[in-house]
Amino acid sequence: MKQKINKERVLKDFDKLKNYSKICCEKNNYAESFCAIETACKLMYAFNVIYTDDCLESTLSEMAANVLKDKKIRTREINSDRKILFYDYFPTDNRGLTQQYITALIELDYEILFVTYEQEDMKKSENIFLQLTEYEKAEIYTIKSKDYTESVSEVFDIVNNYGASKALLHMTPWDVVGVAAFSYFSNIERFLINLTDHTFWIGKCCSDYILEFRSYGYNVSRNYRNIPENKLLLLPYYPIQDLKMPFGGFPFDDSGKKVIFSGGSVYKIYGSNIFFDTIKHIIQKHEDTIVLYAGGGDTKPFENFIVSNHFEDRVFLIQERKDITQIFVNCYFYLGTYPVGGGLMTQFAVANKKIPLVFSNEKYKWNFIEPLFINHNKFIKTYTNLDEYFREIDKLIYKPEYKNEVENTLDELIITRKEFAEALQRCLKIKSTKYIFEKENIELDEFYELSFQTENYYLHDYYFIFIRSKNLKLILKFFNIELLKALIKVMINKFRRRFIS
Repeated sequence: MKQKINKERVLKDFDKLKNYSKICCEKNNYAESFCAIETACKLMYAFNVIYTDDCLESTLSEMAANVLKDKKIRTREINSDRKILFYDYFPTDNRGLTQQYITALIELDYEILFVTYEQEDMKKSENIFLQLTEYEKAEIYTIKSKDYTESVSEVFDIVNNYGASKALLHMTPWDVVGVAAFSYFSNIERFLINLTDHTFWIGKCCSDYILEFRSYGYNVSRNYRNIPENKLLLLPYYPIQDLKMPFGGFPFDDSGKKVIFSGGSVYKIYGSNIFFDTIKHIIQKHEDTIVLYAGGGDTKPFENFIVSNHFEDRVFLIQERKDITQIFVNCYFYLGTYPVGGGLMTQFAVANKKIPLVFSNEKYKWNFIEPLFINHNKFIKTYTNLDEYFREIDKLIYKPEYKNEVENTLDELIITRKEFAEALQRCLKIKSTKYIFEKENIELDEFYELSFQTENYYLHDYYFIFIRSKNLKLILKFFNIELLKALIKVMINKFRRRFIS
């Protein structure tokens, strides 16, 4: 019988990786140590039993000090206050917050050095690079090395030579190179953009201030990451809309149909049957509806749901699309994901005057949509009663005039581009904004328990976390029959892609 993944197993393997990274660091085997820390971060990001680890960050800082010990931090230039360094681990159009911050910096007339990594697919960030290229005060620097220590040294050199007084850090939760390199600086103010406020991440040691986009992240950082309140700044965001992108159409004939749209990484709808039950309710009760879901990840459970319920002509699963704005314009309303919600998709809906229908367990505070908006109305709410949620869905579908009435209340709920730029300037200059955090106690046990449900009953991805490290020594440290099965599965999939497709 296959052993289920649980809290004890995750903590045991996490500690094993952490200890291994420390031993490798002491032996000056930095590449191995970096890889172990990166894998540990990806493991904890998947399950979120804890939200920070000072020992991992200490090891990264120690390695940075050793790698960079012969380098001298240069004195800042007199005009350095007008220079901003924007470090971006993964620039992607319409994902993360790169475009919001870059747009604001351009409007604030800063000189920008944009530092990122070489990508295989440049198309995914073509709008970002186009915007920077067209701004005469921006430079782009691309790190090409795949070696951990070389990359740390390269990041240090470019930051040091540019001489900015401030840096904005747009990282992943496992960005070992960025965290190590920026931990070495003491003469620039480092602002970490907290993209994944509901998950584990590293970055405390390389940041002076944390930019939170909602009160939930503030409370997690304060209570579970032990970050002092005076380092936490609240800066809500808004969705970037590409209004020039033409609509690519639907993969079905939508004549006379109401298209209910949803989307996000598919892991967000696993771990509970409620999202699938909601689709069933809509399809079986309303013959004039079609459900469209856009998202990536392991879609097999979703595909099985469609086939087993004979919904092939009513429920459609597509990959992420560049014309996301136009999909929202042409949909009937937006159906929020559950058990993990999507903040940016909810904002996209409201920005296009489409109603977001969102359900959440009352304990799952990370899903609540109210904190995503700077203003509120009675229609933008998180439903915690399933019967009430279904009644509202039915009412919106049965009564288009009611839907139109609600849509007319959706103006001025989201921070504007101008307001965002002004708030960012306040963060950079006086370390505060006009937005106020709401303090509350948050229990997070439910979130990691949900992660285990998703893993054990849907994804079965645990051992692939180690395999993706592509580090044989590390893989062998965790070798067992389940990992062997995962390795065989990887090899079979590679064979299929190479010789069958």
